[in-house]
Amino acid sequence: MMSPTAIIVVGASAGGVEALRRIVSVLPGDLNSAILITLHIGAHRSDLPWLLSRAGSLPATHPLDGEKICAGHIYVAPPDHHMLVETGYIRLTKGPRENWARPAIDPLFRSAARAYGTSVVGVILTGGLNDGTAGMFEVKARGGTTVVQDPSDSVTPNMPQSVIDHVIVDYVVPVKDIGSLLTSLVADHHATLPVNVPQTGDSQEKGMTAEFTPNHPVAVTCPDCGGALRQSELGTLTQFSCHIGHVYTAEVDVHPWNVTNFE
Repeated sequence: MMSPTAIIVVGASAGGVEALRRIVSVLPGDLNSAILITLHIGAHRSDLPWLLSRAGSLPATHPLDGEKICAGHIYVAPPDHHMLVETGYIRLTKGPRENWARPAIDPLFRSAARAYGTSVVGVILTGGLNDGTAGMFEVKARGGTTVVQDPSDSVTPNMPQSVIDHVIVDYVVPVKDIGSLLTSLVADHHATLPVNVPQTGDSQEKGMTAEFTPNHPVAVTCPDCGGALRQSELGTLTQFSCHIGHVYTAEVDVHPWNVTNFE
């Protein structure tokens, strides 16, 4: 199978299944891009690959850890696993939850942006809260293209609106136009992406471990593990992270001194 010329990463939550089906229904079978999707499903069984395969002409599957990224294929994050991108390959991990989610959107977008830079197209669809905003910030900062579903067209507008509030967005469009827009963006991108052999050894937590920062700790503890939280700023987005790697954002109708109420 061919290596893609672009990587499309998509994040969705409430109302996302129907939005995803509408998008893939218009994508061509010879699309020279891989599509990687994270939908908030937690540990629950997911039929999304089957639904998307039936909706359009591209095959969709839950990938295996270390699976090669190929053009013309849809990869859906499996239950209770973050889906990460390395150069040419997919990594699955049961690393720390981010914004209470696993799979979460931010790890996918962040890892794709770091691996592929300007060749990444990030897409945020309908959903509550703001998972995906920090990841989309990384996509934009590394020269990728940012696409957001119009909040007025979303079943739940919080996720797309959060991206609009914190990231310079290239396109804000209704879901009916996203498929054709992605097709055009891929057609305009001609460079073939590199493919590397995956690293040997245990990769289960790669890309998910916390990094030391000099930011001051805040007077609250991580609701997941009880560790101290540190506050950091990503553009205009405030984040809290612990030494384990759990990450939370401040924009969930709570204040930093009440982080333990995140849900």
